[in-house]
Amino acid sequence: SDFGFHNALRRPSGELTFLDFEFFGRDDPAKMIADFLLHPAQSLAEGFKQAFAKKILKTFGADNQLAARLEYVYPIVGLKWCMIMLNEFVPSDFARRTFAARDSLALSQKKSTQLAKSKAMLAKIMNENWRFPYTGFAA
Repeated sequence: SDFGFHNALRRPSGELTFLDFEFFGRDDPAKMIADFLLHPAQSLAEGFKQAFAKKILKTFGADNQLAARLEYVYPIVGLKWCMIMLNEFVPSDFARRTFAARDSLALSQKKSTQLAKSKAMLAKIMNENWRFPYTGFAA
């Protein structure tokens, strides 16, 4: 899943529809929710995240195990994003970017930026005690 506004289309009625042709298929709502809330490119205020969590958990209300799965999946998805942000350090990715950018200083700065983002994500998950932080709505 890659649920986010970058995969949204607005219908003439104003309603949003989410499409994702890259990762087409069925996914666990717990992973989708965690991905949406933790996606590094998602810059939603905490209040919007709270509102989203409340509404989406209500939407999936018939799934009485969703909140329990979120407790396990949320920190794992956070770690996944930490690792994705460190792809700049993978030699094959670095070589491809070096060829494309031809600016080693910019690539070095990109590595530093990505490392800082990854550390910030890890700190966020640790500060949340490795749990889904919206406990007012989840188990």
